[in-house]
Amino acid sequence: MEDFFGTINFGRVRGFFIKDSSFMLAEGVATLLAQIACHNNSLPQGAPSSPVISNLVGNILDARLTHLAKRARCTYTRYADDLTFSTNLKEFPPEVSIKGVDGVWKVGRELEREITRSGFSVNARKTRMSLRQSRQSVTGLVVNEKPNVARDYYRKVRAMCDSVFRTGRYFRSKEDEPTSNLESLHGMLSHVYYVKSRRDRRFEVNKRAKNSGEFIEPSGPVDLFRRFLFYRYFVAPTAPLVVTEGVSDIVYLKCAVRALGDDFPQLAESSGEGKVKRLVRFLMPSGVTRDILDLGHGSSGQNKLVNRYRASLIRYASRPMDHPVIVLCDNDGGPKELFKSAKKKCDCDVSVSTTHPFYYLGDNLYLVKVPEDVGVEGEIEHLFDSEWLSTLVDGKSLNLKKEHGDHSSYGKVVFAERVVSPNASEIDFSAFGPLLTRVSQCVSHYEKLKEGGGPDSRMISA
Repeated sequence: MEDFFGTINFGRVRGFFIKDSSFMLAEGVATLLAQIACHNNSLPQGAPSSPVISNLVGNILDARLTHLAKRARCTYTRYADDLTFSTNLKEFPPEVSIKGVDGVWKVGRELEREITRSGFSVNARKTRMSLRQSRQSVTGLVVNEKPNVARDYYRKVRAMCDSVFRTGRYFRSKEDEPTSNLESLHGMLSHVYYVKSRRDRRFEVNKRAKNSGEFIEPSGPVDLFRRFLFYRYFVAPTAPLVVTEGVSDIVYLKCAVRALGDDFPQLAESSGEGKVKRLVRFLMPSGVTRDILDLGHGSSGQNKLVNRYRASLIRYASRPMDHPVIVLCDNDGGPKELFKSAKKKCDCDVSVSTTHPFYYLGDNLYLVKVPEDVGVEGEIEHLFDSEWLSTLVDGKSLNLKKEHGDHSSYGKVVFAERVVSPNASEIDFSAFGPLLTRVSQCVSHYEKLKEGGGPDSRMISA
């Protein structure tokens, strides 16, 4: 369709929120929402709200075209302004598309009438027919047999990665200068992985299909994405990176850095008006880090990272390693295997009772434990005052050992999201000072290593 977002103007957005039976908002509210959503009297491309609102406004179009497709024995799909009709019939239904005397396919009269009646218009220049024998492409995906990325697109992405792994830079296009910014390449690889490595959009369906052997994940794209993620996060981090046991630890540490930032200039700096800019980053646990990097929840994933780190690192010709990677764990029995692996790397004892501020594991890798009292095990949650640990949430108390499926108490994630995060301005984070000191010492130690000629491949402890 032509000028899809531009066609959905302020009046249409406002009128939709007033008249649609699912909303029926007061005129003042609808006007305010339309003013927020629109720019220069239409939905702006790139705004996160535009696709959602355009789908709401375009719902009447979808209903009419679905009905038309059903009568014509076609399948109809829409992605924003791209409309696709497909059929297994030998002759394409004339109400959807017709072939002119000049051999050019055009939109059928019924289809054009329904589009116009819904307040949109056809972009004749982008209307095309794809036959079974040719490449059938929809929104950049090849769909002849199944949704897939085009071979030339995948080869281009693979060549970009090869350049990054060898030189640390790549070309977005022939006209551009080489860049070391990995954001766009990350997006391209995510797209390839999402398309090639899924049987279905739903995680449960993918899991069943893989377990039954119905779908075999292609090894090439997965390995390429794995190499890229390791390079981006660990070989070429743009700031000191902290790898925690879970997402709750990240919430605690972000709040602590914000509260104590003035005391730790290597971890945070004031950006004016009382705001604090963090100078360290955290590896956020996700389905990708779990499935691709094999960094599962807890210290087991950290242990795998430590064990494979050196072997993974040497696969790259480009190894900038400008910043340290700091594995941060609780000081209890959970990371027992992690402590064993760290002991082999740094050639010194690592246990619940050892009190080194940090352990240098070689290259740009460090291990930091939650500060310990000799002989006493401790989790990071013990750095909070007891009054916060005893906070009830929906009538339930905190259980740091909560099992999945236990509804009699709440666990660490709820504690982080429902207690710590909303009350961060009232919580005393001073007990996190020694832990942040250890993280800061890792940063200082690594800066001295770089000044002395670069990361030391020998395994030493601090």
